[in-house]
Amino acid sequence: MNRGPTLLRFVFPIAFALLVWFNFFITREGITVLGGSEALLESVPVMVLHEPPMRLLADVSPDEVTVRLSGDAARLQAVRPEDVRAFVSVENGLEAGTYEIFLQVLPPKGVSVISIVPAKVTVRLLATSEAPRLRPGVGAEGAPAGADLPEQ
Repeated sequence: MNRGPTLLRFVFPIAFALLVWFNFFITREGITVLGGSEALLESVPVMVLHEPPMRLLADVSPDEVTVRLSGDAARLQAVRPEDVRAFVSVENGLEAGTYEIFLQVLPPKGVSVISIVPAKVTVRLLATSEAPRLRPGVGAEGAPAGADLPEQ
């Protein structure tokens, strides 16, 4: 009885299936590489970009998104989560309130963005006057710094 053909018929397909599975579905450091030419990044933090001076505080919800990328396998294997930037751009003309703003993603060189989930985030802008702070030149007691006050 020759075991060569039987061994080849069972071991080779299993080894080939494992090789294909590892090649098409590899997960590392929050990145799932799919099919060699696509990758999925989960939990990418959302940043708020604005031009100074911005007199509003921003709260973003959700504060993390999922980004699907495409590119050649070598570039995708080299991508690290911190290489991908998701952000919303807040214009200075906006007033305090709640807005739905489309996300933008800056991928590394040679990599393209296929999709962003969710595509929009809710940005709540709060006037800085709603946040506790001291005005410049005013002491903690409310008197201008260096002012001579009559004793009471």
